[in-house]
Amino acid sequence: MQMAITFMAVVAGMVFSLAVALLVEEIIFGQVFRLLFTSGPRASGKLARQTIAVKSGSER
Repeated sequence: MQMAITFMAVVAGMVFSLAVALLVEEIIFGQVFRLLFTSGPRASGKLARQTIAVKSGSER
């Protein structure tokens, strides 16, 4: 039982450390969440449409 509690404390500490690190990085640079939310399947489709629009515009 002691081992399980120690393991849970270590995992909770690592998760908390990661959360604080992400928060500090977001405050300093402000890019992490924008990157996470724009990397979905809709973002790649939007990027593909923008690329096609730029290519078709340059052929004139």
